[in-house]
Amino acid sequence: MKKTPGLTKRQILLLVGALVVHSLTYCGGRALAIPKTPCNIALPIDAQIPLIPWTVLIYWGGVVFGIGNYIAGGKYDKGNGYRFIAAHYIGVIISFFFFVFFPTEILRPEVTGNSFCEWILKLTYRVDEGNNCFPSMHCFFSWLSWIGVRRNRHIPGIYQVISLLIAVSICISTLTVKQHFLVDVPAGIILAEISYLMAVKKEDWNHG
Repeated sequence: MKKTPGLTKRQILLLVGALVVHSLTYCGGRALAIPKTPCNIALPIDAQIPLIPWTVLIYWGGVVFGIGNYIAGGKYDKGNGYRFIAAHYIGVIISFFFFVFFPTEILRPEVTGNSFCEWILKLTYRVDEGNNCFPSMHCFFSWLSWIGVRRNRHIPGIYQVISLLIAVSICISTLTVKQHFLVDVPAGIILAEISYLMAVKKEDWNHG
């Protein structure tokens, strides 16, 4: 029986490292921000976007989705797997400079309900200060997770389509839980695409 390809130890270490660097960048950028007054990049349409508490489940589901697609994308095609993990590092480094030199902050509405989703939303607001908005790392991570599986001949087409729909849903959820401004979303998506283009695929990594 043919053995199913899996992640190499090096890929696993790089994946874990990418997630650690992601977190450190987010916190470090906040601490090292040079302008003390965050930039206001709200558009008039941002005030028209409603708060939808239940979408916080989609928002946090993006973390599981992202990790799952990182693993799926690199399981069969090692070269491409290394490429989008490298893209993650590139995107995080670029984000860090935005967080330090162009800090932004969003004012979240008061959540007064006591449903499960509203409780999760209140917790989200407590653990995340609402800054480091531009570009959206949540959208960056989710979109890059889709890039990792799109046009991969080892990944079923239906899964690729579903992944795209999930990535789009996650991007929308960043707005409906009031964690991001509208301009943060395309910024995160563009950052993912640019980072992936910058990460050159190494064919010899297929043997790593």
